[in-house]
Amino acid sequence: MSIEIFSVPDHLIDKGFIRKDDDASDRSRWVYFKKEIPIGNTEYYLRIVVTYDLVIYDDPNASYEDNHNYSFERIECIRRKSDNEEVFKIRPHIESLDDVGKLEQIFN
Repeated sequence: MSIEIFSVPDHLIDKGFIRKDDDASDRSRWVYFKKEIPIGNTEYYLRIVVTYDLVIYDDPNASYEDNHNYSFERIECIRRKSDNEEVFKIRPHIESLDDVGKLEQIFN
């Protein structure tokens, strides 16, 4: 289930996330925001990946924002070892924009 949002989610960059766009040339593509957080003085870290579906329209009379439609798809929290071995993964259940807002509070 995707949740349509009406603003570019680049605010996650201000919170330390790195944006990675899918290399697709289709008008629909994935946009990922990733952040890695070390877990104490261990060899483990937590990788948070927030995924959006981006649909790009080609209306010459519309603004950039109106031509770029983002829909929230999922968030993953992955515990990894420094050798990149996946240890644990969760995908919180998201049903509404309120749930997205609660998750965003974590990153504030």
